Amino acid sequence: MRIKKVLGFMFFTSIFAGCGLLPKDTNKEIVVTMPKIDENKIVKIKYLGAGGVIIKRGEDSVMSSPFFSNFSIPELAFPIKCRKKIVDKYYKELKDDTVSGIIVGHSHYDHLIDLPYIHEKYHKDCKIYGSTTTKNLLLSERKYKIDESLIVDVSTKMAEKDKIGEWIWIKENKIRIMAIKSSHSPHFAGLKFYSGMLEKPMNKEPSLASDWVEGQTIAYIIDFMEDEKPVYRIYYQDAASSFPFGIFPKIDNKNIDTAILCVGGYSEAENYPQYILNEIKPESVMMIHWEDFFLPYDSNFMEIINIKEPIGKSTIKFRERVESIDKNIKTVIPTLGYSYLFMINN
Repeated sequence: MRIKKVLGFMFFTSIFAGCGLLPKDTNKEIVVTMPKIDENKIVKIKYLGAGGVIIKRGEDSVMSSPFFSNFSIPELAFPIKCRKKIVDKYYKELKDDTVSGIIVGHSHYDHLIDLPYIHEKYHKDCKIYGSTTTKNLLLSERKYKIDESLIVDVSTKMAEKDKIGEWIWIKENKIRIMAIKSSHSPHFAGLKFYSGMLEKPMNKEPSLASDWVEGQTIAYIIDFMEDEKPVYRIYYQDAASSFPFGIFPKIDNKNIDTAILCVGGYSEAENYPQYILNEIKPESVMMIHWEDFFLPYDSNFMEIINIKEPIGKSTIKFRERVESIDKNIKTVIPTLGYSYLFMINN
């Protein structure tokens, strides 16, 4: 197995600013010597692949929906289902038992198909937060049923360009989120696949890729709290969007510390991510959903290192777009299975 328990770390200091710490050989463990750090003084973001991340401070964490069951393009013409053995092979090494809630940005299969099994086996008591479509697709699942009380529809609480949304507590006094109305870019040449909404559960279990319709795409603000104040704020978005979606009015005086943004489809969205960055002005950006999820999950470990066409170039071009707004924004292209540390300066 290429995922190692010894993780690569990224410190945002003047030494490492703007570059990732990438292993030359992911079959070898990386030993990092470092002083003992107060876990409450850092936020750790672990990249699971696709839109999946685990964001942790101390013993408090939230996860976005992960995806491991990569399917080839020909396989998408036939019924698909969660590949439990693949999920178990990787997620048992990556999981974090402190996860208090799971957020879902949209409902395509590469964001939702593995979630019922992962929830059932690893996070049975966690609440899931997403759109009406997300809720109804999860309620359509027959084998790994999730109690309806654990699925929170955030659709009526979303922020929009001129409207502040409602805070939702993931963990009382520790983690809160605000949903933001967003959008999903076309996939290729202006074409977008698997659009649509699901207003009630299906009368059958979703089996085709086309059953996992997008629904309302949602971005999130995630706050880690201390003494009733946010000490670290993250902007999360799992799909490239177009103006005015994904932006929101000024909430308070707290800035965005880190923006987690989607590389996939960025070139199909006008002025993305520039218009988002102009609004939220983060100190750092982590680029997710960069890998080729039509290939087996573990094949993507080497892509970022090899700068494989077209994946590698897309991350470089995305970084150039970020730096065109502000060259001082620190950028990270994360490697699957690795964690990155962000210092809390408050």
